[in-house]
Amino acid sequence: MASPASPNKNSKRSYINFPIETLLANSQGTHNLLELARLFKSKFLYASTSEVYGDPAMSPQREDYFGNVNPNGIRSVYDEGKRFGEAISFSYLRKFDLDVRIIRIFNTYGQ
Repeated sequence: MASPASPNKNSKRSYINFPIETLLANSQGTHNLLELARLFKSKFLYASTSEVYGDPAMSPQREDYFGNVNPNGIRSVYDEGKRFGEAISFSYLRKFDLDVRIIRIFNTYGQ
């Protein structure tokens, strides 16, 4: 949950203002945590988002919907970062039998 999440470029925590940091939090950060979970034989919970669907062509999205993602758009750093986080989490499940859970948190707010 350490990834910048706000698309509002006027926000101090906007992922649009921190594109590389956002990608690294969702890739290197997630990889590091998965390695720790594997080392300590822990359960791993990945907090994802509805943004993995991109700009959905259907609403509400079903679990078997793969989305409508623009991998090069301004919002892609967050969308693709979260998609990568899900992909690497499932890879650890398949390769190392790590107990992985993914939750997609929709429309929530907190500070």
